[in-house]
Amino acid sequence: MKKTFKDFLTARDQLTKQCSADPVMKISYVIKKYTKLKGISESYDFKPKDQIIVEWVFDKTGNPVNVLSIKKNNEIIDVDKSLLMLKKWLGTNTLLTKDNWFV
Repeated sequence: MKKTFKDFLTARDQLTKQCSADPVMKISYVIKKYTKLKGISESYDFKPKDQIIVEWVFDKTGNPVNVLSIKKNNEIIDVDKSLLMLKKWLGTNTLLTKDNWFV
């Protein structure tokens, strides 16, 4: 099937619209040991094999710049950590799963 110039223009416009917004990706992690995470109002306890989902906002180069939400069993966790400290906590206490998807 031949593509027309109109198909090219619509595909280019669609790609331009998608690239103008910062990509958002949900990444799921599995807790690997008993740990706590300090929140704004309370502390959250985690057990091994608990699953959390972090919704990251990436910049154009693929680096995470913000966290939209952190969820454990559909409960939103309010965290007051910086991005660097949160990445360090995730690296120490969790395992990355293969259930990752763009929003």
